Amino acid sequence: MSLKGLKPDSKLNESSAYDPRKMRCIIAEDPDWSLEIVPLLSDLCLKEIIKVFADYPIIEGLLPKHRKRLIENISTEIPLHITTPLIDDEKYWERCCKARWRLCNIVGYGNSWKRMFFERHLEEIIENFIPGVTVYLAEPADLNEALNLAAGIIKRLEIRQLLPPVKEPTEGDGDFSDTGSESGLEDLHSGHFNFASVVSKLSNLEEFLVTYRVRNCGMNFEWNLFLFTMQDCELLSKCLSTCKTLRVVHIQQSKIDDVRCKIIASAFVDHPALDVLDLSYNVIQDRGAKALAKLLNGQSKLSVLRLINNCIREKGGQAIAAALKNNTTLRHLNLRLNQVGDEGGLAIFTALITNASLKELLIGGNNMGSAVAPALSQLVVNNSTLQHLDISCTNIGPEGGRLLQEGMEENTTLLHLDLRLTDCGQECEYFISQALYKNREFCRKQSLLCDEGS
Repeated sequence: MSLKGLKPDSKLNESSAYDPRKMRCIIAEDPDWSLEIVPLLSDLCLKEIIKVFADYPIIEGLLPKHRKRLIENISTEIPLHITTPLIDDEKYWERCCKARWRLCNIVGYGNSWKRMFFERHLEEIIENFIPGVTVYLAEPADLNEALNLAAGIIKRLEIRQLLPPVKEPTEGDGDFSDTGSESGLEDLHSGHFNFASVVSKLSNLEEFLVTYRVRNCGMNFEWNLFLFTMQDCELLSKCLSTCKTLRVVHIQQSKIDDVRCKIIASAFVDHPALDVLDLSYNVIQDRGAKALAKLLNGQSKLSVLRLINNCIREKGGQAIAAALKNNTTLRHLNLRLNQVGDEGGLAIFTALITNASLKELLIGGNNMGSAVAPALSQLVVNNSTLQHLDISCTNIGPEGGRLLQEGMEENTTLLHLDLRLTDCGQECEYFISQALYKNREFCRKQSLLCDEGS
């Protein structure tokens, strides 16, 4: 019989085994087996290097593409003493930051993830330090290690809380009430964290912000959680005076009084770099203001001084005014929410008539009235430097508003004037706003001409 005469069985045709695509079937004994190409030896080696990097850190000698893959895949939990000297790649430190903190914004850290990581890491160590309990010399992986590894990287420290020392209860100790005297509590308080050992090692520290308080204390509130003791003040002033790279110092909400303010001010006499000093939300009065006025009187290069919400009265305002007459460096002065009154306000406005350096003055909410209006009018007429003026909550009244309006008609440099709650009248406010708009337009056109000329 000829093979050509044979016809395929219809049943066989319908069988799946007849389909050549389904006739051959390979069943591997290894469930993970696949037809993929065997990995390259370099990939296998790189995978092993990543796996044992904490024990055998190898990064030098790798090709750039292999180094990139290594940095993208190694764990962020590897000890800092291994990764810090070897890895400068920002991608790795970005992963470290995001793995540790939910909110990460590198704008305030010079757009450097590595700097952000070490600054926040050191801040957390200091904020959780308990004097007398935390023996950081026995924990090189924390404070000492961070200082040794990143002393040249850290430029800014913002300490939002400082824990007080733990006092062991003794027989006869009573509970402190919320109205207890702070002097009595201070005797039991031996001081917070000493920044001397930290600041001395940070050779590039430029900004230092600290608040002597405890956050989220809840029902465990005690007055001694919010004390800035004399010992704290003396130690802090001493270490800050030795840091010649400091440009910005903020010590807010720390109950700084006149005595402590004098100590802090004396630490910055003839400081070569200090540019911004912020002592807002404290309890500084006239004697403290006089101490700060000495800094403005040729003993520092301060360009920004903020004393918001203190207790400065007439004499303190007059002392600052006397310093402003001869000062040539201060650009920004913020005295909002004090109590300089009419006498202090008159002294400050009169002093600024001849001052040629101050560009921003914020003096709203200082218990001033219509008595300061004539000096204020003379200020806007004769001063050609001031650009921003805040006199909100100063009840100058309609007559004072009229004087200010007349002064603004001759002014060409003031760009912003805060008149909220001054009771000067809507018509007066309108004409003043028109004068300010004219000044801003003139300033804008001048800047455009300067840009075209350059």
